Amino acid sequence: MSDLWLLLSGDVPGGFALLLVAVAAYLAVLEFVYRAGETLPRARYRKWRWRGPVVLTLLYVLVWIQSPPKLDPLRLAVIPEEKTAASSWQAYAASDLAARRLARTLPQAVVNPWACPGEYPQPTAEALARAGYRVYRVAAPKQGNPSTLTVTGPKGKQQTLSEPSGDLSALGARLGEWILDDLGKRAGLAPAFPRDLPPPTLEDYYRGAYLVHTGRMDSALAYLSAALLAVPDFTPAQILTARYLELRIQYGQAEPVLREAARRDTGSVEALLALGEYYLRGNQWELGEAALKVALAKDPQLARAQEGLARLSPERLQDLRLDNPGKLLMEAVRLDPAFELARIQLAHLMAGSGATGEAVRVLRDGLAINPASADLRLKLAAVEIVSGHAQAARELYESFLQDNPQDAIAIFNLGVLDYRAKLYDQAIDRFRTVQGLNGPVDCLYYLGLIYQAKGDRSRAKFFFRQRWEKRQGDNDAFGRKALEIANALESRPGG
Repeated sequence: MSDLWLLLSGDVPGGFALLLVAVAAYLAVLEFVYRAGETLPRARYRKWRWRGPVVLTLLYVLVWIQSPPKLDPLRLAVIPEEKTAASSWQAYAASDLAARRLARTLPQAVVNPWACPGEYPQPTAEALARAGYRVYRVAAPKQGNPSTLTVTGPKGKQQTLSEPSGDLSALGARLGEWILDDLGKRAGLAPAFPRDLPPPTLEDYYRGAYLVHTGRMDSALAYLSAALLAVPDFTPAQILTARYLELRIQYGQAEPVLREAARRDTGSVEALLALGEYYLRGNQWELGEAALKVALAKDPQLARAQEGLARLSPERLQDLRLDNPGKLLMEAVRLDPAFELARIQLAHLMAGSGATGEAVRVLRDGLAINPASADLRLKLAAVEIVSGHAQAARELYESFLQDNPQDAIAIFNLGVLDYRAKLYDQAIDRFRTVQGLNGPVDCLYYLGLIYQAKGDRSRAKFFFRQRWEKRQGDNDAFGRKALEIANALESRPGG
């Protein structure tokens, strides 16, 4: 019945109106031919009055079968409650174990896409719910048995789950089964990992993973090392260890760990994703491309791989079904509306191509999901500047600064708006503040422009030369422009 509704509702190529127009046009032509002469006998005319629409309908249905409408995937978030008790590493562990089981049980669903450490911080439960996720929040008890958890479903339904044996894997399985039942799914629950792991290894891993999750990286390493000592090819532990090494700027040690994880666990999309994103962060585009393309081939709904590949030049994407950055990013945002990095990239691409209205819409849709997002608010203000809506941009920046009074980027951009509005004294104050906050060095360039406009050539030259001294390589466009203006001022009489 749902497929029939999709056919009738127009959520197919051309919409149902296309079929109606085709049938109406066919009948009109048939009627004209019949009445215009004797070339079409009455019997044949009457036969084709019903055969034609049937043939057109069948052709249309075939097109629909070949190009079905894109349906939003089932989105699941299984997350620990924030600010739970000290024993909440068990809630974190059970949440991750259940999410892994659900992802393997429901391969078409999007489940905890932020779980692999790297480019995607976990959104809040509220933002996830607004993005269309079915959010299951898991809490550990404040006191008592750490093997007892409380899960709260999307509609507020609560259930207390216990595992008398204290086995983490079994507790995760109970949680996964309850969620499957709440979803009305009758599938058998898949295992969290390709093989069974010793309970002490799981405990070490999840204690370490929870410490990483809560920002206590140094304390995590001992637990992760213990897990890898017991099971050297435990892929998630390898990924987290590599992330620790990367954050400690030990790149020479991080890369071999990730490469080994991807080599040993050839079926692990998680390892390929972590490796690909690692290479992109290091601007090793070709290596990142290879890993992410394999990951996307294994999981076509992997929004993070789509976002990563969208950073490549378009000619490197010709072998993909979504063969340009725009298509990749639009699909990533469709699959996971809470994925802000993809949304910002998409808006940037749209604004760069002149589609600023579409870029604003994409960003405002994101802010409807997460109104507190600093990145979305700043990007929206920047797009409004590009759109020529200076007042709208000013209001956005001023609103942002009420919550983030020391944000150098927002202050800098307000300074640019002041400069363009010839509010020079106000702009000078803002750019001086940016200097004090170690913000963008281009504040020096704008200070030079302001003093040049005010006729103070001495100060203008000073700031232009300062900007040149702080250039970021010889291809720094603003740096070269600053030097050019400084030299021009120097060459003038009295310079």
